[in-house]
Amino acid sequence: MKYRLWNGGVETVYAYSYIERSFYIGGPYDPVTDRDSKGTFTFLTRSGKTFSCRLYWPYGSFSGLTVSMDGTKFFLQGWENGIRCLDVTNGKTVWKNRIRHTRNLLVSEDSLVAVTGDRKLIAMSVQTGKVTAERTGFRRVIDVTEKLCMAVDQEKQCHLAEKDTLETRLALPDPIHDCTIDIVPAGEHLYALTETLSDTIPRHQVYTLRKLALPEGTDPSLWDSRYTTGRWEILREAYGVFIEETAND
Repeated sequence: MKYRLWNGGVETVYAYSYIERSFYIGGPYDPVTDRDSKGTFTFLTRSGKTFSCRLYWPYGSFSGLTVSMDGTKFFLQGWENGIRCLDVTNGKTVWKNRIRHTRNLLVSEDSLVAVTGDRKLIAMSVQTGKVTAERTGFRRVIDVTEKLCMAVDQEKQCHLAEKDTLETRLALPDPIHDCTIDIVPAGEHLYALTETLSDTIPRHQVYTLRKLALPEGTDPSLWDSRYTTGRWEILREAYGVFIEETAND
């Protein structure tokens, strides 16, 4: 999953990729085109290398930038213009498609997963952008691990599904709160991170963790991931939440 931070531009921290962080600084307003001019994307790898390119970030990229797990590609969502895959080193287009009206884009090694405006859950190839799996009747999708996502259908039933095939591996007994922004495993449990407004401080966001109810006899090896520790470290930095505070809930 990617976690957005704001610091003079848009900063995104990644959990699964060779790319550790990206930074986007928008260009100045251009009165001729009536929009901001090209900004600068900078990518920082875990080995300390950096790559930069100049591009216009289109309206509709709601959930920050998405990068491939191998760190060679990044993906831009356009509300009307579909999804573009670009090369991290030079910003050149690798592929583009016409899958529009997506508000989130999850990544696995081989697939990108999104829910479209017409309630379709889709998986598309990281390499080509072509749709490889599709299910209908879904309202949102939330990250769980590099291989799994939580797809929420129109009846708010939650499906723990494979990112590559979209096949349900586990159905949760209870709905997920609409304010849930991420789901992270810890040991035998799954925790939902929710974002709500404070009742006492105007425009102040409050982040809380809630342990999800699971069917009896659930095998926690379903969500084994070598990225779990790193994701919790990012959550501490981005949202100030700690798994230790909820371990005994």
